[in-house]
Amino acid sequence: MTSLRRLRTNQRGGVSIAVALIMTMIVVTSFIQNVYMWSQEVSAEDRERLNEFIMVELVYFNVEDDLVVVVKNTGSVEARLVAVWVEPLAAPNATQRLTIDVVLESDHISDVILDDTQLSSYVTFTDDFILTVFTERGTSSTKTYDFTMPSPFGSSSYLGQLGVFRVSWFYSRYSSAQHPPHPTEGALTEATTILKSDDYVAFFVKLKNAWDHPVRIRGDSFFSLTSIAPPQGADEPNFYLVQDVDYSNTSIPIITPYNETASSLIIYPDETHVLIFACKGVGDNDWRWGGTKYPFGTETTTEGSGIQVTTFFEAYDFDLDEKRWFPTGQYFGQTISTQATLLLAKEVT
Repeated sequence: MTSLRRLRTNQRGGVSIAVALIMTMIVVTSFIQNVYMWSQEVSAEDRERLNEFIMVELVYFNVEDDLVVVVKNTGSVEARLVAVWVEPLAAPNATQRLTIDVVLESDHISDVILDDTQLSSYVTFTDDFILTVFTERGTSSTKTYDFTMPSPFGSSSYLGQLGVFRVSWFYSRYSSAQHPPHPTEGALTEATTILKSDDYVAFFVKLKNAWDHPVRIRGDSFFSLTSIAPPQGADEPNFYLVQDVDYSNTSIPIITPYNETASSLIIYPDETHVLIFACKGVGDNDWRWGGTKYPFGTETTTEGSGIQVTTFFEAYDFDLDEKRWFPTGQYFGQTISTQATLLLAKEVT
């Protein structure tokens, strides 16, 4: 009897332990599933946040009844615009926060219309201010606007005091038959010191569009060595825009002419492009500094010169109805200069 009672007790204990183990496994499995599902949801949110990009393309300030902010979704997911902050630079702690609700599909442009009456007592449209647009996921796009100079379009948008373009003079470079670009790295020789003994010379200038409108570069844009007086009867030291230069042909390097129709260069806001100047005239393929060495001075004299870049361009404006940029047919020019160039004489041995 005693042995039978002990056996029954042990059986109950074994069953209790088994049930406890099963219940523990169920709880653990359920917990793991919940953690996995939560991590998947978080990962999806993180992926969407990483793929969300918006950009303030344009602002129309002086519309009679409203302020229009043009926003582009450059990401791969839908973005919900939820707020616009307007912060005058003169009063950085007085941010006006306006609530909006605009759903922007991927790779689409939309205009956000802000009621002018909400801003009229707060922002004067002759002030400089920072405008920031926020999405529901926390992504933002910020631009600073300067009202110091009216644009050629009148009251709808503005240029800064320095004009449309900025030149990175630290990048100013040149190439020649003796110093061609590196075939893979694209390395060039600095244009601050140029060897007069070189020939087939091209100049490379890094230009940034600092305006909030695209511009199309015209083929009559040119590069000058402004302080150099050419020999009697020679042409002025102006180099016109080309599409490309190819030094792989060692006898006569080849110029690809700049064709405004077939290869027109449009520089969008905040974009940077390198312009190449090498030829004698507009749309030409004849080298300005070609096979004849020392075209702008004597062989054995070191000369100094300024560098000057003159760009002619067509301005683009934005169609609010069709949500696209279009050429205006209005043409403008800008000249930017520096004084930092030496043409070194050939070493006489």
